[in-house]
Amino acid sequence: MSPPPVSNSVLISRMGNALVAKLGEILAAWSGFGLAPEHCTTCTVDDVFGALLLDPNWRWVSVGDVEEALPRVEGVSIDGDRVEVGDQQVNAPREALLDISQEDDRELFWPMPLRPSFPTLQLQGQWWKLYSQLDVALLIAAHQEGDPAAVRIGKSRSSVLSAGNVEQRSLSSGLVLAFGAAPNPEQMLEDSLVQDRLQVLRYRMVFLEAIYLEDSGHRSNACGFLYSDRPQSNVEEQLLPYLNDPDRYVRMNACQAISHPAYSISIKPGEPMPDWEESLEHLTVQLGTARALLDLVKTEEDVGVIDYALCALKAQNHSGRLKPLVAETRSTVRDTIPKLQDPRTISDSKKLLRYLRILDEEA
Repeated sequence: MSPPPVSNSVLISRMGNALVAKLGEILAAWSGFGLAPEHCTTCTVDDVFGALLLDPNWRWVSVGDVEEALPRVEGVSIDGDRVEVGDQQVNAPREALLDISQEDDRELFWPMPLRPSFPTLQLQGQWWKLYSQLDVALLIAAHQEGDPAAVRIGKSRSSVLSAGNVEQRSLSSGLVLAFGAAPNPEQMLEDSLVQDRLQVLRYRMVFLEAIYLEDSGHRSNACGFLYSDRPQSNVEEQLLPYLNDPDRYVRMNACQAISHPAYSISIKPGEPMPDWEESLEHLTVQLGTARALLDLVKTEEDVGVIDYALCALKAQNHSGRLKPLVAETRSTVRDTIPKLQDPRTISDSKKLLRYLRILDEEA
């Protein structure tokens, strides 16, 4: 049975539904993610968010997205930051905790200072969550601190922890549970390494926000970061595959992200007006990107997607690096206008057609 749609989500509907389904899988495998001790029926939103981060495909969503999606999971309710699960999760077979063998001497990472798991429960000894994947530890630390600059990561080999009488058990999700006294790190990661990796993770997160968020304001902010962090040609290259995504909203968002630099051009008040084509040329897309947009216009059946692709083409300077495509762009726009429905897009396309005709006649 398909999960119900997530209402009022900032995620496009497909991703909102996929998030609900993923959280359902995590909660169905309750014990495999170390969400709570045996016979416990509650955990926190942060616990579930941390479990979601173990999957690299979901390391871009926010804790707010998780909090909004959780009530849509069957058998789950939320009271403040507490997540209450039903009998289906509590009575599910519990995953066995596996000893880490000497042959499996893995590197483990954790946020510093290390916070105990399940601090509100009356347990014998403390439980600590350690991570085989550095990226997970970094993202959890950034969430806990609220400030990436404050992130500190401890690191140790499991054999060193064992020699220090830190008992460890591994789970299939990649999580390692430690018991007893708080583990002491064998070393602290250098701040420069931590910050460099966080910047890479942030770029990946923001990139997917530009693709999968529903709100245009959020997407615009995301695009602004992408183009300030990487060369425009690199961002375009990463966006191109999403023009062929099966989801119409993803294709629309990709078109909008590609056109962001051209639509963001600004004029300083009080200064002479620059030549429009000259000022736009350095923000115009690469020739291969323009060709991909043309191919999309030619083959796309969804009129809404065509609108976005034409808007992206209209924003470019066609008298510079895109001049070799003027004739093809002109014929493509002319053939596409009869398919259009939106009056604004029709008007803009006719203006583009007039501009292209002038350039074509000058050639």
